[in-house]
Amino acid sequence: MAKTVRIVRSGGSIWNVRVNGRTVSFAGNVASPSVASGEHTIQFFVRGPQLSGYSLEITSPPEAKLKFEGTFDALQKDQGSGWFHVV
Repeated sequence: MAKTVRIVRSGGSIWNVRVNGRTVSFAGNVASPSVASGEHTIQFFVRGPQLSGYSLEITSPPEAKLKFEGTFDALQKDQGSGWFHVV
C-alpha cells in the first residue's frame, strides 16, 4: 500500500529533489510524493546565495524522518543523498 511522504524545504533559490530517481514537485515549500513500503532514496541539488542556509526534511511518516541542512559557501551550491524507510 502506498504512503504519502511529506518533504519540507527552506532556503535555497533553486532546488532539484528526487525520490527513487523521480523528480518531486513542490507546492510552495512542501512536496507529498507517494511511495510503497520499503527502502527509498532521496537526492537533492540546491543553489543559493553565499553564506545563506538551507534545509530539506522528511517530516512524515515518523519512520522516514530525515534532515539535511547546510550553509552555502563561495560555490553557492550543494547536494546530498540518503536512504529512508517506510513501513
